[in-house]
Amino acid sequence: MDAYFSRGKVKNDCFKDYAGAIEDFSKTIEINNNFAAAYYGRGMSKHNLKDYTGAIEDYTKTTEIDNNYADAYYSRGKIKHIVLKDFAGAIDDYTKAIEIETYMIAYSDRGIAKYNIKDYLGAIEDFRKAINIDRNYFLAYKDRSDAKQNLGDIVGAEDDKKIFESFKK
Repeated sequence: MDAYFSRGKVKNDCFKDYAGAIEDFSKTIEINNNFAAAYYGRGMSKHNLKDYTGAIEDYTKTTEIDNNYADAYYSRGKIKHIVLKDFAGAIDDYTKAIEIETYMIAYSDRGIAKYNIKDYLGAIEDFRKAINIDRNYFLAYKDRSDAKQNLGDIVGAEDDKKIFESFKK
């Protein structure tokens, strides 16, 4: 089982052989259908092949086996957000990932999803949290600037825009 799983990870991560990785992860699951990491790995490979339905199914199975698998919630949220435009579903998944571990990128992505549903105050708060975790995450300043501008906070928007611009130098 471990050999199939390890080979699947190498095929996915190093060789970008996603179909081969899916075969190895599936073989791992045949041997042990309670191995959350194998479902997650297969979900990642399906995600890379743009089989979003299959990826969501595997991420969901991962969380059913291990409800503290933050990466599975985050990855499922990413598909809901970017591909399906299911912003509420994405926010729920990002929130679950954040509850499990401090996830700077999940805060930022949740902020973007909130921005997309015009929850600008919620978006600003999430961008603030992302910045508090990593002050050099310059995209959060740009996104927060956009949200502030939508709320009419022109001074705050300009301040964040200046910080964002300073990273470009």
